[in-house]
Amino acid sequence: MRINTIGYIVLFTLLMFVVQIAISKIFPPGDDLRPAELEEYAKSPIYFFFLVVIMTPIVETLLFQTLIIRGLSFIAQEIKIKCNFIIISISAVAFAISHFYNLRYFLQTIPLGYVFAICFVLALKRNQKINASLTVIVIHSLHNFILFMAQTYL
Repeated sequence: MRINTIGYIVLFTLLMFVVQIAISKIFPPGDDLRPAELEEYAKSPIYFFFLVVIMTPIVETLLFQTLIIRGLSFIAQEIKIKCNFIIISISAVAFAISHFYNLRYFLQTIPLGYVFAICFVLALKRNQKINASLTVIVIHSLHNFILFMAQTYL
C-alpha cells in the first residue's frame, strides 16, 4: 500500500511525537530542557515563532538531510558501496551535535535526527527528490509548531 504525501507527513509527524514521548520517559523534563540561548528569543513570541517554526526547519533540513544525505549518497554511489545506515547515522548525529546545548538535550535530539533522516531517505526512495526536503521541512515545522504552542500557551 502506497500512501500519499499528506498521509506520509501525518504518519511521520505522529512518529515524531511517539519518539518524543519515549524520550521524555527516559529523560524526564528538567530546568535545562530549553537552552538558555533560546530564552532571549522567547521574549518575543512572533520572532521566536518565525525562528523555531519556519527558519530552523528549513535550514536544518537543507543542511542535515539534503546536503549530508544526498551528498554522502552520491559519494557512496560513485564508489559503489551501500551504506544507508551509516549515512543516516551521520545525518542524525550531525543534527544532534547542532543541538548540543547540554548532554541531555544532545541525547534527546539523536532519535529525532534519525526520524528526520529516515523520513528523508524514504521520501527519496518514493522518487520525491525535491519533495523529500519539503516533506521533512513540513514535518519538522509541524513538530516545532506543536511544541511552540505547548510551551507558549500551556
